[in-house]
Amino acid sequence: MIAVPHSGGREFASRAKVYSKLRRQSTEFRELSNRTHRLQTLPTLVETAHHLFVDCPAFDHLRTSATTEVLRDTSKQLRAAETTPPQTEAVLRFTSALFSDSTEVWPQYSSAYYLGTMPSLPQSLFPANLPSQRLLTRVMQSWHLASIHLTSRIWSAYKRQFFPTASQYTKSPIILPPHLFHLLLP
Repeated sequence: MIAVPHSGGREFASRAKVYSKLRRQSTEFRELSNRTHRLQTLPTLVETAHHLFVDCPAFDHLRTSATTEVLRDTSKQLRAAETTPPQTEAVLRFTSALFSDSTEVWPQYSSAYYLGTMPSLPQSLFPANLPSQRLLTRVMQSWHLASIHLTSRIWSAYKRQFFPTASQYTKSPIILPPHLFHLLLP
């Protein structure tokens, strides 16, 4: 038994209470940190659509592959149209940053290809004639198609990886903008 001076009995009791509470809290904190670590593997709770489609390292290989494909297709179109070197360089620079956040390419510095939007090309580099406008339209269509393909690849890989037994009719864990709700089954 511990000898406690009479005058410090209350102080000792309060310290013992504090220490036992701290011990209990540290155990609870350890358990909480373990749970939090486990939750980080569940993207439905901690990931946003932007992170999933633009930043998530699990899908870097898909973004790299899509960038390579769209660069090849765009450069083929630019060669066929016999564009000038500054035009080619500008379009290919935009193309290479299509699936990543870029301060130069995306108006709000945040890629939104997965929402179906494309960055605008600088119109000052191209004359306002019909062949140039057709070329820009073909380039934008190529970008849009590549974006649709990449988005569907990432989404299907995400669903297969994190929801392998889920029914194909389960509610989506990602919240889409209202104009895209019709894309998901109820």
